[in-house]
Amino acid sequence: MVPQVFSTTAPGNFTGLADARKFVMTTFYPYQWDLNYRNPRVFNEMMYNFLYFANKGVDIIRIDAVPYIWKELYTQCRNLPQVHTIVRMMRMIGEIVCPGILLLGEVVMEPEKAEYERDEAALEKAVRLDITLHAYMFMQSGIPVLYSGDEIGQLNDYGYKENPYKAEDSRYIQRGAMDWNAAAGIEDSTTVQSKIFRQLCRLESIRKSEKAFMASADTWTIETWDSSVLCIGRYYEKRSWGCLISVNMTKQPGSMKQTEHMWI
Repeated sequence: MVPQVFSTTAPGNFTGLADARKFVMTTFYPYQWDLNYRNPRVFNEMMYNFLYFANKGVDIIRIDAVPYIWKELYTQCRNLPQVHTIVRMMRMIGEIVCPGILLLGEVVMEPEKAEYERDEAALEKAVRLDITLHAYMFMQSGIPVLYSGDEIGQLNDYGYKENPYKAEDSRYIQRGAMDWNAAAGIEDSTTVQSKIFRQLCRLESIRKSEKAFMASADTWTIETWDSSVLCIGRYYEKRSWGCLISVNMTKQPGSMKQTEHMWI
């Protein structure tokens, strides 16, 4: 069953068209129809518009709600393998025809409800997973972006429910104001805020100082012969950087370590 994104303001995933006597899939709002990328003409038309704006001088092209691009029966219609194929095709076309533009993909998923508990083991694991995800992002080409509050592991803000203009839109759960009281915790090395902040600063320092993170550096994945370990390598002017990431595919706690050496 396909989950609903806006169950209060836009319930359901389909909208009826009285004149056509048909229903169209509308994951978000009734006026936002989902496109059928199974039809190659849809992809071609989207790329036509993509290149039209690039030709007009647009520097950044944003693809909205990327996980929802592809639909399959008997699935939740989110984050399917075909999504990644389509986005890679968009990127390849952009790199060939207009390499000067940036392709920005928006990844939105419905917020999950959670009661915050002071579980030290769970917190430690969450911090490791958070840093692991950021390390993966910092290893990619392009410009890494942090959402306000990410640098301190800011929690969801349920205060939006008290605002009548925002209460029905659950997206505001992740759009709270900066928690400056929590931010002050970076001065205490024992806090979650400090652990995340210090590690992100370290990753940023590495990325700024190493030639291997130049935009034109060679980037590739390296076989580890272990499905739970991802290895990403970067190389530029005789400088190499490798990142080993233990991804949580085998139910093992996530971890991250970095090693610097020359790949042979």
